[in-house]
Amino acid sequence: MATRKVCFPITSRAYYGRSQLLIRKLHAHPDLELKLMLGGSILLDKYSRHIADDIAAGGFDIAASLFNVIEGGNHVAMAKTACLTALEFTNELHKAKPDAVVICGDRFEQLAIAMAAAYLNITIAHIEGGDVTGSIDESVRHAITKLAHLHFVTNADAERRVKAMGENPRFVFNTGSLDVELAASVDTSITSEQVNSFGVGYQLDITEPFLMVVQHPVTTEA
Repeated sequence: MATRKVCFPITSRAYYGRSQLLIRKLHAHPDLELKLMLGGSILLDKYSRHIADDIAAGGFDIAASLFNVIEGGNHVAMAKTACLTALEFTNELHKAKPDAVVICGDRFEQLAIAMAAAYLNITIAHIEGGDVTGSIDESVRHAITKLAHLHFVTNADAERRVKAMGENPRFVFNTGSLDVELAASVDTSITSEQVNSFGVGYQLDITEPFLMVVQHPVTTEA
């Protein structure tokens, strides 16, 4: 059986974290040649300090590191980043000529990469299609679904939605959640130093009592 080349774009710390188990499985598969393509915030120390170095230290083949982020934290910056992402990844995917590209979730950079792959006639495998959030992320996720050829969903409701969008049931697979697999496999002990070595903001001492409040802005209401 001929070796198949698979490109796996990683554009954020979160996507790398939840995809680690899958990346290792693909890397170890004897019939697959895994190529990682790094971009987005994963290359920016402000958001992902040392992560790119850790990926390289893991022995993975990094086919490209693409600086495609326009900072600004607003809608214009996001739209321009998506455009730059499509431009940069089109060039690299055209050179790499993979048999398939793995696209995760619902981020705008991933949509841009999926669009580039679709126009290059590269098979797209989409993970986490069919979920709903009620914001722009949901629209992005469904747009990627319509560009993709293989669908790996996390639950029965998502499977039903993807099929309802007209996707071939033969290529829709309910494989479960990578997040659950990761949570079940990791050592949950952590130190304050580890917590504060990533991201931005207040330095936290986790030996002291604290309350965590998470707020996710609704992009369409900003």
